[in-house]
Amino acid sequence: MSEGESLVIKKKQNIDTVFVSNPAVADYKIVDHNTVIIYAKAEGKSEFTFFEPNQNISYHATVMVDNIIKVVSDKIRMLYPESQVQIEKIGKSYLLTGMAPTEEVRDNIVRMVGESIQSRKSNDKDTVSVRLGMSDKSDASEATENVNSSLTNKVYERVINQIQLPVSNQVNVKLSIVEVSKEFKDNIGFEWANLGTFSFHKFNFTADRITHLVNALQDDSIARVLAEPNLSVLSGESASFLVGGEIPYVKDRDASNRASIDFKEFGIKLSVTAKVNENKRIKVMLSEEISSVIGNTKAEEFTMPSLKKRRANTTVELADGESFVLGGLMNQEEQEALQKVPFIGDIPILGSFFRHTKTNNRSIELIVVATVNLVKPIPSKEITLPDFMKTPSIARFLNLSVIKNISQKKEAEEFLGKGGFIQ
Repeated sequence: MSEGESLVIKKKQNIDTVFVSNPAVADYKIVDHNTVIIYAKAEGKSEFTFFEPNQNISYHATVMVDNIIKVVSDKIRMLYPESQVQIEKIGKSYLLTGMAPTEEVRDNIVRMVGESIQSRKSNDKDTVSVRLGMSDKSDASEATENVNSSLTNKVYERVINQIQLPVSNQVNVKLSIVEVSKEFKDNIGFEWANLGTFSFHKFNFTADRITHLVNALQDDSIARVLAEPNLSVLSGESASFLVGGEIPYVKDRDASNRASIDFKEFGIKLSVTAKVNENKRIKVMLSEEISSVIGNTKAEEFTMPSLKKRRANTTVELADGESFVLGGLMNQEEQEALQKVPFIGDIPILGSFFRHTKTNNRSIELIVVATVNLVKPIPSKEITLPDFMKTPSIARFLNLSVIKNISQKKEAEEFLGKGGFIQ
């Protein structure tokens, strides 16, 4: 019940006496020998016991007066008439049961109850606390925690969520991590160490010797795929991916001079959180980190590994089957070198015949392509598995087909037509 509400109770037996444990919360009014009205006055708990003229107990009830249940229930009926959610108070907690049509509606109802408790108990120590779906406290996780909290399900300590969904949405995220490097090399000058011997007075320079003397080389557009993981998650949950390892290092020492070992992760690390909205659009939070060991750093008596990191976080909303590209993680390296013959190479103009300069400029960009799809379960008989058929060496050498059966050939063609498991 909520404040101001009343409840009419009628009994076949005559009501002689009514006992109420907390009249400040809920009180009663006797209408006649068989009818009593109980009405709520303030939030709290009160118990009622009805006695017959022979002192037998004819009725006993516990009345919980809570405004949240009434207010939130009215909001649910108004905003989400298609849902069938019941709210019940158990002790200090609120139990939510029933059915919601979508995950978004379910989360909104849970949030409405949680925020109602929080606003009412804002000055109380027993406030609502929110626990994030990701608990990893690494460097990458700390940077993405604020964004991730908007996608992961919030858990309120005083809200017990048992609302069911017709179907749980699952999302598959296919990632392609590509490293594209552009390298420009410029070598100009005379490398006397590579000249060999030649007869200068006859001017018998050859093309290959000129190439050794003066050269310019440009090498562009080198790309490689670092990883292509497929991650599947329930809507609102997170999945992580790590290709690399952990580096142990001495963190500190105790009074007995025993070392405390800690670990640093390195390699390709990804964290994906996906949430399906009511209109079937998919909101994806992607956190990526590429790290490599570049050396060690010494602090006092401890030696710790140094990592080179590239990190990015993004949140996008896509339809089923759409893709997005995340780029711009640039890393530039430039090196210059000069070789010369002592003294002679310092002479202006003439000294250029005794100098060799080298410039190496390299730009590396990390690109991530992500494609999201709603997972649709299929029957097991429709799953295509790869098979292996041994062939003799002579058949492979002569390029002879060992598949004689027509049905086997058709099956092989269908499998290859689907592209295997790497689409």
